Amino acid sequence: MKAAFGFDTDIQRNTDEAFVAKAKGAFQVPLWVRTFSMFPFWTYLSRFVDIFPNTKYFIDLANNMLEQRAQQGSSSRRDLVQLMLEAHETTIDGVSKLNDDEIIAQSITFLLAGFETTGTYFVKHDVQDKLIEEIDKADEARGDTPLYDYVQSIGYLDQVVCEVLRLSGPVLIILRGCEEEAVYKGIRFPKGVDVNVVPYVLHRDPEVWTTPSSSTQRISRLRRRKSETRIPFCRLEPAHVSALACASP
Repeated sequence: MKAAFGFDTDIQRNTDEAFVAKAKGAFQVPLWVRTFSMFPFWTYLSRFVDIFPNTKYFIDLANNMLEQRAQQGSSSRRDLVQLMLEAHETTIDGVSKLNDDEIIAQSITFLLAGFETTGTYFVKHDVQDKLIEEIDKADEARGDTPLYDYVQSIGYLDQVVCEVLRLSGPVLIILRGCEEEAVYKGIRFPKGVDVNVVPYVLHRDPEVWTTPSSSTQRISRLRRRKSETRIPFCRLEPAHVSALACASP
């Protein structure tokens, strides 16, 4: 916040800061919204419901920051706000490179995106410290080992990446087709039918994973991905079983 916008907050020490509460709320979708959004009538209903109540707070915040900087005049601070204001003042054929709405939209995007990723970065600092230590040790003993083999030799790195992808996989839904008829827990899947698999649910199923909610304990206990689950092939974040089966794992 200070580096990009020149905006003072105390979010490191004061978690009750209004900005923190509003930013967290921006990433939380109410259960009723998630429920109703599955039905066709949601397209009509959403027009009358404010599903992003914190938007006005960030619009006002961005406006205040821009107004304060504009009142201060030209600044030696080379931050994001100053760059956008300079782009706003620069015109091409009489039209500003950035208009007011575009500046506000960009400010909100950077505010929220920076908060989410930075907040995530500091969640498991103990795991990160251990990972850095393991990488440093492996680097000292690397020698002429090719990069691929070197990375594969760092077991803790593999464990951390696997656990991160289990909790925050990039794929929301995976579609599979039944090549032959199958019955699972009394449910019959005819040959040729498509099956939607939700990795988020499967990756948190206690019948599949031991202590699925405690990632730190899991990382310290794991050895390699092949021994992580009680049921084979329940790790779905690469979209396929092997590292070579998907063009974009």
